[in-house]
Amino acid sequence: MKKLKRVGVLSVGKVTLLFGVLFGLFLGLTYAFVPSTAVPMEFDPNLAQFIFSPWAILIFPVFYAIAYFIVGIICATLYNLFARWVGGIELNIA
Repeated sequence: MKKLKRVGVLSVGKVTLLFGVLFGLFLGLTYAFVPSTAVPMEFDPNLAQFIFSPWAILIFPVFYAIAYFIVGIICATLYNLFARWVGGIELNIA
């Protein structure tokens, strides 16, 4: 058994950034094709037209990429800190 004692913070950030782009693209495509008339009456109509528009295909991937990148860096830093205390994750590499 080998132990994963440390992860590269930026490498984790880059991988999570790609997950954020894919998730944001999926949501953006979904929201772009939902008619703005399908939202509840309490929802601001100007905001609904912006969110449920083709702009969602561009805005969502950028937002989620940034958010996932930041969260990935925070999680990788926390993992490195916690791995010092408990020894890391055991891996069985063949």
